[in-house]
Amino acid sequence: MIRKIVLYLFISMSLPTAVVADPSTSGGQEATPMIEFSGADIGFLRLSLQDCIAAALKNNFDVEIARLNPRMEEKDISVEKARFDPILKASEEIREDQTPLNNFFVSGIFAPTEFFEDIRTFNTTLSILTPIGATASIEYDFNRRFAKPVGARVLIFNPAMNSFIEAKLTLPLLKKAGIFYNRSLIYIARNEKKVSLQAFKRTLIEVTNAVQRAYWDLVKAVEDLKVAHKSLQMAEEFLQKNKHQVEAGLMAPIEIVVAEEEVAARQEAIITTENAVKDREDELKRLMNFIRPGGDPILADMTIVPVDKPVFEVKKPSVV
Repeated sequence: MIRKIVLYLFISMSLPTAVVADPSTSGGQEATPMIEFSGADIGFLRLSLQDCIAAALKNNFDVEIARLNPRMEEKDISVEKARFDPILKASEEIREDQTPLNNFFVSGIFAPTEFFEDIRTFNTTLSILTPIGATASIEYDFNRRFAKPVGARVLIFNPAMNSFIEAKLTLPLLKKAGIFYNRSLIYIARNEKKVSLQAFKRTLIEVTNAVQRAYWDLVKAVEDLKVAHKSLQMAEEFLQKNKHQVEAGLMAPIEIVVAEEEVAARQEAIITTENAVKDREDELKRLMNFIRPGGDPILADMTIVPVDKPVFEVKKPSVV
């Protein structure tokens, strides 16, 4: 399954090979491939079925949206895994207290004075959540106190410093315990990514099938237009033949009216078939995202000439 997805991604990132042909070129000779379209005389774009599929997979908005969903789900997996990353917290506090003293035993002098105390505290904690639900942490605290005047009897050691290190391990017995419970969100995110990959694959298949249908419908419409022109030619030849026979007195004049009616019907069929060709061409352009607001008007106005033709193979069934 992964190989198929990689194959579809490779196809979707490939550029379509479009060959532009000038209407004045003779005998179906292909012009030199061009990267940029410019000039008012360019009006035909020769594309194979593979070119159309590659262009649709690259430019179709549905494919682009489906391509983004697995990336979003991959980000959700990273977010859920981040719950088990180590967390480092650090804080520092600097505080200065000023207190008036009127006590000889504290100040050490026989007059009221101001007592200043400088306190600095630093705390850091490193914690981590394990898959089984246990939380392990190491905490380090540092405290420093300095008093003024120095001769005050509040602190025996001035400055005074103390610190400690504490390690903790917290393991739940019932609630939120177990590997499956703590990693369940990761499993859910992985399943969501698999779903988005399958949806992406389904979108690629649907767009590919739609392009194939539109391409072969265009080929059929073009062939129907050729048949309509051939029928018109035959009807016009039949009309001329009837006119000659009426002039020679071999046929009633009413036969000319019947032949003219047949020519008009063939002309109407050509108009209807031309509209069908245009509709099939617009559908193929829509799938390849050639027709869009703000798009290239040259691509939107070009006439797509399908290069591939259906292959008919005569197979003889084996009697044995």
